[in-house]
Amino acid sequence: MKKLLLFLLIAVIVGGTMTFATTRIFAEGGGTGAGEPDESPVVSVIDSDYDDGWVADFPDAIGGYTVGHITTPKDRACSSLPMIYLRSTQATLDEFLSNSPDISALNAQVSSLPQSPSAVRWSFSPNAIDSATAAARDAAWNEGRKQHGCPLPWADVEHGDVADVSRGWAIFQNKDAGDYTDDNAQSVRIQAPLTMGTDQKFFSAALNNVVTHIYDNGAIFGLQTGMQFDPGRVHGGTMIGWADSSRNLLPEEFEEVSYGANHKYYFSNTYTSSVWWMCAGDDTDDTYQCVSSSDAPGTHLLEHASTSVWFENANYNNNWYNGFPSSIRAYDAHIYRGGSPYDWTSEDRITIHNCGQGEYPVSGAMSGSLKKAGTARWTLSGIPLYCD
Repeated sequence: MKKLLLFLLIAVIVGGTMTFATTRIFAEGGGTGAGEPDESPVVSVIDSDYDDGWVADFPDAIGGYTVGHITTPKDRACSSLPMIYLRSTQATLDEFLSNSPDISALNAQVSSLPQSPSAVRWSFSPNAIDSATAAARDAAWNEGRKQHGCPLPWADVEHGDVADVSRGWAIFQNKDAGDYTDDNAQSVRIQAPLTMGTDQKFFSAALNNVVTHIYDNGAIFGLQTGMQFDPGRVHGGTMIGWADSSRNLLPEEFEEVSYGANHKYYFSNTYTSSVWWMCAGDDTDDTYQCVSSSDAPGTHLLEHASTSVWFENANYNNNWYNGFPSSIRAYDAHIYRGGSPYDWTSEDRITIHNCGQGEYPVSGAMSGSLKKAGTARWTLSGIPLYCD
């Protein structure tokens, strides 16, 4: 991997919109040729040494919730923590977030078990799948990871270890975030495209992103929910997924919420009952799933370019969008204060890339607005490419 020596950041601001072009100077290492990413997939390893003896002793119900199944790093490649899948008693995502469980009490019950794990994640869905179905899904996932390695991380726009500023972004930034200390959630709806192109060399994604903490060195902790487009399943496949900084933004599927062409999805990143939740709902199939972030710091949204709704592009080839519709829409965005939804009142529209000044203007990449619960669109032919 090349070592980063210096960033030069150039910004052009016109009428409330911004275009960033970044120039990078490296201490060593050359280009990859034709702007092709040199990211290699992480070698996929099942953690065969993980001690899952506690699973056999786990009760069929906990905290009043039925246990669907439990997945550990021994079962599923590229996972870092066990996931306990519970059947929620609330019919809708909003009802769940308004009546979310006491995770500290659930964790206390887990810690009382013999050979209990040091940390777990919790998943809630009204249709939590059973162990046999989960085992079949894990086997298919593991086979793909054996062939291609773990998915590449999604990214943030912070110039840190996780961010890859060679990727291209088209960003609707929520400028209301951080105005109040009870800004506890950001939600948006995104409609999946009717068709999907097969010319992507890597992947692209439409994501709902929030920053919950900024460290002294400028690094951030973020949560992401959204949809990834990867029909070749090279980088984890097309999925409705989540990621957080505790996993270096490595995406994981919402296993209970499947991707469907033209489906309308509801994504929410929410702090409630002392826990950050990453949630996805399928308005078309009327289901949802929420996953807890195991150790996300902070209690409210922070103003940052990564508290936003964006399209992220890891493709370097000019024809990557062939086969997609001309645009993908996001709409009905809200910021929550004290649990109550409010329309966005202020936003910035930004493109960020490493492809040269002026090559990807905001006007060519995005239109509309998420303010006032409006509709925004990403014009795929204008989305910045990956440029090394």
